[in-house]
Amino acid sequence: MTALQDAIEADPATEIVVDLDHRLVLADAARLKAPFDIDDYTRWRLMEGLDDISLTLRHVDAITAFERTRPAFFPVTT
Repeated sequence: MTALQDAIEADPATEIVVDLDHRLVLADAARLKAPFDIDDYTRWRLMEGLDDISLTLRHVDAITAFERTRPAFFPVTT
C-alpha cells in the first residue's frame, strides 16, 4: 500500500480503481495493485448496491402481511 500512496502523492490526478470482484485497489498509470480485505457480506452489499433500506424493502410483502395482522388501534405505517 505504501507504493500506492507514494504514486498518489507524486501525481494526485492518478486514477484509482477499486475492484471489489477481485478485492484489489489498482493504479493503472503506476501499474500498481494492492489487495484489500473485505468481508463477504459487505462485499455482496456493495456489489448489489444495497443499503439498509433496500435490504428491508426486499421483505415488503412480509412486512405488509404483518401490518395487516396488527390490531386497528396501533399506529398505521405507510
